[in-house]
Amino acid sequence: MDKLEKIEKKCIELKHNFFCDNCGKSLGSTVELEDGYYPELGEFELSFNLDGWYKVKAHFCDKCRKEFIESLKEKLINMGFKKDN
Repeated sequence: MDKLEKIEKKCIELKHNFFCDNCGKSLGSTVELEDGYYPELGEFELSFNLDGWYKVKAHFCDKCRKEFIESLKEKLINMGFKKDN
């Protein structure tokens, strides 16, 4: 006769909450998968090379993302940059 063994298994759910780095608005939450991956809500990443790599990484709500991009464009234009078509 086979012996049955009872095993208790616990499931742990890791939740990651995201907030806008500029205004603090909640962007929501995501659950970490078993492999450790979780999507980052509102993630914004931009890099460029100018005698070395420069990078900005942040979490923005839609409004702050648009404001950041417009502010960056304005600063680049004021420095003499022109849009390349």
